[in-house]
Amino acid sequence: PHTDREPVRSEQVYDTTVDFNSSDEVVGITFLTKPNTISKDTFKEAHVSNQIVNKGEADEGTFLEYQTNVGIYTAYFDKNDKLMKIMINFED
Repeated sequence: PHTDREPVRSEQVYDTTVDFNSSDEVVGITFLTKPNTISKDTFKEAHVSNQIVNKGEADEGTFLEYQTNVGIYTAYFDKNDKLMKIMINFED
């Protein structure tokens, strides 16, 4: 199990950012999505089986945070409600 969830460093691999804790374990992944392709409504319909645990305003638009059995993922949308990026955080 990962007891330390705090990222201490990140590595960029193409359009993906991988976050590591002090034990060099992956604790998060953030990736960009194809611009102007997926609407917030379409995303919500596709992810209806997971529970939205948080939502609100972000720097560039809005976000939806979902709980799964093994972690949390956050979808970020631009001011036109188009998906921009997804951030996945792992839990035990």
